[in-house]
Amino acid sequence: VISFVYFTILARYLKPEGIGDYTFATSFVLIFAVFADLGMSAIVTREIAKQDDNGEKLFNQIISFKLLTSLLTVVALIIISPLLVHDSTTLILIAVAGVAMILDGFTLIFYSGIRGKQNLGYESLATMIHQAIILVLGVILIKLHYPIEVLILALVAGSMFNILYSFWEARRKMGFTLHWQWDQQLLRHL
Repeated sequence: VISFVYFTILARYLKPEGIGDYTFATSFVLIFAVFADLGMSAIVTREIAKQDDNGEKLFNQIISFKLLTSLLTVVALIIISPLLVHDSTTLILIAVAGVAMILDGFTLIFYSGIRGKQNLGYESLATMIHQAIILVLGVILIKLHYPIEVLILALVAGSMFNILYSFWEARRKMGFTLHWQWDQQLLRHL
């Protein structure tokens, strides 16, 4: 409901061309999100639920793999975007939406670990707060008459809250410490 309200306000402010650019940029970036995740969030939930320990090794392996896939996805986004889009405003929107995509991808991994421990309430509350941050900041930026390139930063602000909160909750619920983990055998198992 919060997203619907915000999108309605945004559409009225940006008019057809602006909302078209905004939705194109976010939709275009979402195509790349598939390659950044590769189904790792579902694997985290399943594997953490099966393990007796806190799954730290597995979790760090997935985070390390996610760092690599996210980096490759950003590189692909940087290379492909200018080939398809020639408008500088839309390229800026894609870049900012790309940042939100990466943050949201890691947020999803953290929540997937929490889901594996069968703690779902935290994600629901944080999602509502995430959407409220986007709504409130977006409306403030609209009232201050900022351009579309600044309005999309509301997505990043909401995503920043969500990744910080999900990381904190995942550490608290799972008791892990983040570090680079690369185990070929474990990766093949996944």
